[in-house]
Amino acid sequence: MKRFLVVISLMLGLALAFSSAQSNRIVTLPGSIQKALGGKEWDPAGEITRMTEVSTDVYEFVAAFPTGKYEYKVAINQTWDENYGKNGEKGGANLTLDVPADNTIIKFVFNYASKKIMDSLNNPTEISAPATVPARAAAVAAPIAEGTTRFVVHYKRTRGDYEGWNLWVWADGADGKSYPFNGSDD
Repeated sequence: MKRFLVVISLMLGLALAFSSAQSNRIVTLPGSIQKALGGKEWDPAGEITRMTEVSTDVYEFVAAFPTGKYEYKVAINQTWDENYGKNGEKGGANLTLDVPADNTIIKFVFNYASKKIMDSLNNPTEISAPATVPARAAAVAAPIAEGTTRFVVHYKRTRGDYEGWNLWVWADGADGKSYPFNGSDD
């Protein structure tokens, strides 16, 4: 009986070690899509396109994109050491997106076990994009022009009355300037 319990304990320990290794995997979508969302393009460590593990070995990411042509891959653990491209090939060719209109919401799904990469734009019968972008990845109205800065403010008013509110910025003793909010999330 003791041997049986020791074997069961070892098996449970191995299972827990394996499952915790699964949850430690970081999956990102480096590519020109990162620049479209306000980040540095082709950055395997870029948090702006970090995917969320929704079930064992299945990762998702949702964002709204401006009109344009983009490329991306899947990178594992924030380096190029392990990356997947077209047809799930290790180190394979870039995947492409041809976004037809501003604020097109696209959902990306990556299955680590099968290495299958899909997005709702190229695989509409298999992947459905949600109607809104989750709070972690707010919609992007347009690409960021070189030399400009995107400033994201998460602001919640208890009463929910946001009409007429904006952001004021003062720089180097100059008069302040008002900037209207141009988007919202959950």
